[in-house]
Amino acid sequence: MKHLVTILMLLCCLAQVQAQKITRSYRNVAMPEVLRDLSQLSPDYTVSFLYNELEDFRVTTTIRHQSLPDAIQQVVGFYPIRVVKRGERELYVECTHKTDRHLTGTIVDEQGLPVAYANVAVMNAADSALLSGGVSNESGYFAIPIEQTAVLARISFVGYKTVWRQSSREHLGTIRLQPESYTINGVTVEGERPKVKLDGNTLVMNVEGTVMERLGTAEDVLSRVPMISKKGDSFEILGKGVPLIYVNNRKLSDLQELRNIQSDFIRSVEVVQNPGARYDATVQAVIVIRTRRAAGEGLGVELTSWSRKSHGYQNNERLNLTYRMGHLELFANLFGAYNKRWETGEFEQTVFADTLWVITNKQRDKVYNPFLEGRFGFNYQFNDNNSFGGFYQNTYDYVKTWSDYDDDLQANGDIYDHLTNHSLKRAKGMPLHQVNLYFVGKMGKADIDFNADYSFRHQHNLTTQQELSEEYDDRDVSIDNLTRSRMMAEKLIVSHPLWKGQIEVGEEFTYTQWTNDFKNREGYIRGTAAATRPPATAGRSALRARGVGILRQRRAAQ
Repeated sequence: MKHLVTILMLLCCLAQVQAQKITRSYRNVAMPEVLRDLSQLSPDYTVSFLYNELEDFRVTTTIRHQSLPDAIQQVVGFYPIRVVKRGERELYVECTHKTDRHLTGTIVDEQGLPVAYANVAVMNAADSALLSGGVSNESGYFAIPIEQTAVLARISFVGYKTVWRQSSREHLGTIRLQPESYTINGVTVEGERPKVKLDGNTLVMNVEGTVMERLGTAEDVLSRVPMISKKGDSFEILGKGVPLIYVNNRKLSDLQELRNIQSDFIRSVEVVQNPGARYDATVQAVIVIRTRRAAGEGLGVELTSWSRKSHGYQNNERLNLTYRMGHLELFANLFGAYNKRWETGEFEQTVFADTLWVITNKQRDKVYNPFLEGRFGFNYQFNDNNSFGGFYQNTYDYVKTWSDYDDDLQANGDIYDHLTNHSLKRAKGMPLHQVNLYFVGKMGKADIDFNADYSFRHQHNLTTQQELSEEYDDRDVSIDNLTRSRMMAEKLIVSHPLWKGQIEVGEEFTYTQWTNDFKNREGYIRGTAAATRPPATAGRSALRARGVGILRQRRAAQ
């Protein structure tokens, strides 16, 4: 009898757990109303939020058989909203960027249908600096917190022309995108546009079989994925910051590798906005690039070249070699670049000290930069579930800069001196050794993910500067800065199915070493070999500020 009672109690508990699973559909419903509805369906939870803080965010989604925490994560999507769980049954939902103003609008295509997951970047109307951003939901609606009165919005999606809207109002209304002719000419639009879906807290964009295949490299693909914005030579997730980037579970330590991955080898791109425990707690977002294995056997050769002419000349050459036989793939990549440019500038600097210094500077620079990078490696695929591989890479980077400066100095409103500077800077980054080994596979039901990296960098910066003064002594300044860095890291993660989920265990080890040797032969700046002190040659402004100090000392001595 006791066994029967125990079984009945277990069945009741299981029935209660099943009853808490939620299936619901919402279309353009305000976020507070959705949260109120979900909390009523799961009375065992307490959901707390501020109505006015979330009322501009609207929800269009379908929830199928999920727990309340997972359902709330789905309706939040990629809005700048955080869900915090305290204890077992308390959920707090709040906007991460608290402001009274939200830039809102609806994005549709040429047929008036909603465009989901279109990128909306909000920039400063004065200088086009990126302020914030987000994506549209399944109904094409977006809501982005803003603080500025006037902003510039850039709306973009692959296959459509980019739309720019400058506005001082919060509501942009309906924004209609027009097809980009070169991406859909002669093909079926529906079959070419990349498919984007939200899988839990991960946005997945399919690349294979879409126009994204023809963009060029992985670097070009990432710049067009929703939520991703290219900033200089790096990428960031709108509202999340700089992400970690993985290629088939292998972490990238050098973003230059993205240029070696051709877009037609990419199967999909995933953007994880809330990384789990397998990543460091400081990681705000993760990008995972999934590639497909190239078909066919034998030798493959690919040669690409491009040039650019503006204030100078730039030429890039790339050679990719692959050889495949059975389960083994050997590859070699060689990339070379030559960059020569010139530029001019003018600025005024004010130093507030016991003497008010005003420095007016005119600058002319000429830069010469050859670059060479080589990589070779292998991939061996035992079967569909197990693969092993690695690569070795070496880089040569040399930058030579000639600079001429004309400085007019004033002290407390009086003319102090006129300086003419001629400098030569040579920065040699060689060698940069990088080695990687990885294994991704299965043992029974367990998934194994192992990565190991080693890198060594030798950076030598040499600056010689001749300073000619009209009022005081001329002088020469030479700076010799040598930096060496070394890094070794490995990471192992083993995951195994557990009931209706999975459990992950792993370990990670990282060793880094950094040394710096700084010398100034004339003794104007004190030399150092400390590993934690930043190099004084990080920018010319530091050197120029010391130069002003030296001139003041001369004046006091006289």
